[in-house]
Amino acid sequence: MTTVANCFHLMEAESIRLLLASHDIDADIPDAISAGLVPPFFVTKSGVRVQVEDSLAEEARAIIRDYRNSPAPSMED
Repeated sequence: MTTVANCFHLMEAESIRLLLASHDIDADIPDAISAGLVPPFFVTKSGVRVQVEDSLAEEARAIIRDYRNSPAPSMED
């Protein structure tokens, strides 16, 4: 497994996991239980990791990068 994202919050990691799932990429959040119990610890460390199979890492990173760089939808849309 390869880490493709480090998130400040468990909710952000879950959003990325769902984003990847919408592209047929299974992702795991190995820190989910710990982040839910002691969230301040993860803000100062490496964050909540999102991991995928090694062979899908580059594709997953590209999807995440495109998502993070896309403009937020406006209320007028």
